[in-house]
Amino acid sequence: MATYYDIFGQKVQYLSSDPANLTEGQVWYNSTSGEAKVRGVTSSNTWASGANHPQGGPGRYISYSAGFGTQTAGVSAGGYSPTISAVTHYDGSTWTASTSLPATSNSIQGNGTQTAGFIFGGNPTTFNHNYDGSTWTAVGSLFSSTQPKSGWYSAGTQTAVIAARGSAPANETYSWNGSTWSSETGVFNTPRNTSGGSRCGSGISTSAIFASGDAPPLTAAS
Repeated sequence: MATYYDIFGQKVQYLSSDPANLTEGQVWYNSTSGEAKVRGVTSSNTWASGANHPQGGPGRYISYSAGFGTQTAGVSAGGYSPTISAVTHYDGSTWTASTSLPATSNSIQGNGTQTAGFIFGGNPTTFNHNYDGSTWTAVGSLFSSTQPKSGWYSAGTQTAVIAARGSAPANETYSWNGSTWSSETGVFNTPRNTSGGSRCGSGISTSAIFASGDAPPLTAAS
């Protein structure tokens, strides 16, 4: 049977610690940890088109809907022009209608997964609801704020969300623990455009990044 040396022309290095300046595909044995290791090979990925959103089309701004979940288990809730209550699931290739929101709304923020989601805010109807994949359940109450209930950045899970808004009349940041909103001290240092569908957030409640790409020029905060 062919050995590693026969195939690759070199022996596996036997080292007491991981080597520096690794190259892709390099293999070695770490005698201290008792592990055989390999430097992974990176590869580039490409964008691929998916199925069109059922509410899409000219003048229908689905970017104003709440979006949460994963690539193969996603949720789109609400939307603008016209403002709708429709909710659809995405499995990576197909959109399927699910249980509608309790009322029509747009500019909602969504966090969590398809079967453990959380939405808040909205316009003109505001929400503070959990989602289990089929049912919307009111939970807690929306924070008392001097801000409108739309235009927020958010990131997190059903029970741990960070929400921030950086435009007039005041910078505000809130956290959600699954039952209660709490005011936080951290605020954006500069105004952030929070109108339209240009804002986005990603990460967890303790390590998030928010970005805006509308006028004024694109800005980001983390």
